[in-house]
Amino acid sequence: AELPLLFGDANVRLFAHAAKCVQSERLVNEDGFYTYVHDANLRRHFALPIVFLHGEENELFHVESAHRSARQYQRLQPDWAALVGQALHGPTRPDGTPPALLSVPGHGHLDVLIGRHAPQRVFPRLVQVFDHLFAQASQGPTSAPHGPTHVLATARIPRSGPFVGRVR
Repeated sequence: AELPLLFGDANVRLFAHAAKCVQSERLVNEDGFYTYVHDANLRRHFALPIVFLHGEENELFHVESAHRSARQYQRLQPDWAALVGQALHGPTRPDGTPPALLSVPGHGHLDVLIGRHAPQRVFPRLVQVFDHLFAQASQGPTSAPHGPTHVLATARIPRSGPFVGRVR
């Protein structure tokens, strides 16, 4: 009954779609078909640095799903995955964990973003990645991996709110 106070109004179809994804154990369209996440789309649209961020205490999604996603990314975008891994962990990960995965102990599903300790435990690691990527980009176009498409992306704060439910 209190969810609208926290998250605002929601379309019920969204929850039906989410249930289909959970049943299928992968991202599917509203009809349950596997149309979004396949090799061709991942090669085309994921030619950019991505950090897979996962709280180890996440009870909604098992940590193995983050490992599988990061391994897929590493398989299809090895140069970008290596660059992100270098920014996160240095040259290698001896334990075999995918390089683009940042798994945070003691954090749950959204704790990695809005948890009490996220500013101390998570944000500095993400800033480290941004700084590393910026330094690589500053060295010129030959230092960044080349994928099938060259993607230019920017991040911005949404222009209107509420961002998460009503602002109080």
